[in-house]
Amino acid sequence: KISAYNEVKARINTLLTDSIRIFPDPVQRGNAINVSLKLKQAGIHTIQIADASGRIMLQKQITATVNGHTEKIIADSKWSGGVYYIRVFDDKNQLISKSSFIVR
Repeated sequence: KISAYNEVKARINTLLTDSIRIFPDPVQRGNAINVSLKLKQAGIHTIQIADASGRIMLQKQITATVNGHTEKIIADSKWSGGVYYIRVFDDKNQLISKSSFIVR
């Protein structure tokens, strides 16, 4: 379970460092979004996408570099329209960045 403190800390970190950029936003169902990450440490990270109710729609492990990493993710055609939340965890499963995007 992610604590409220860690959620807020990750959101502030994302806002201050522009560590996650999602484009295009909004995205059409069935199309790809690009998740551009700026990370302090290279290595294995986990990207998690949840719908507005908190249900995990996708979880993907990636190997990222420090300078930046862009991951292409398909907005599943089964996803309903609305707001989705993206979280990035480090190799110790600590939440490090958080953002949101819209699916149409």
